Amino acid sequence: MQQYRLLSALLAFSLFVAPVASAAPINENTDPANGPVLMAGPFSWARNRSVDAKIRTSVKMAIWNDPVLDNAKINIDVRNGNVTLNGAVPTQAQADRAAQIARSAADVKGVTNKLVVIGTQTEPYTLTDKAVEKVDNVQTSARIRANILKEGLSEGAEIKVRTVNDIVILEGHVSSWDQYNRASQVAWRTPGIQKVINRLKVR
Repeated sequence: MQQYRLLSALLAFSLFVAPVASAAPINENTDPANGPVLMAGPFSWARNRSVDAKIRTSVKMAIWNDPVLDNAKINIDVRNGNVTLNGAVPTQAQADRAAQIARSAADVKGVTNKLVVIGTQTEPYTLTDKAVEKVDNVQTSARIRANILKEGLSEGAEIKVRTVNDIVILEGHVSSWDQYNRASQVAWRTPGIQKVINRLKVR
């Protein structure tokens, strides 16, 4: 009789424990078939950052050492393997060359070329300040300044505009490469302008 009771108790206990054990949650880092695994999220994010940094360095050095891109002002941004080129170059050939270099770098998924072609920057160094004031087209400068304000480019920026013999000179500072590029574009859209010299500094 006592043995019967003991067996009944053991049977009841086993029936209670089995469902509880099977209902226990599986650790999110555990593969039911293969055992513990690493979480993909944080490690994948860190790996992407590392790859992006390598891509940026590779593209930067290639552009730096390319003779076609001598003196080009190019900013390189990389996110998840996608490269964005910002800045200004004197010729379309240089803009195309920069994009070609970026595409040829290892692990690059895509390239967005936002480079602005501003023409050969032969600056009027021989003109004195007084001479510049005499030939400065005040009306054209005022029109460009108004368009810059209309485009919303004054936020966090200080842009000075001078027009000398149909050459626009932009000076001062902006807060982003996007403002830098758009300021050049606004100047180029002005009728009669032959050249735009962008001396804006990005802070």
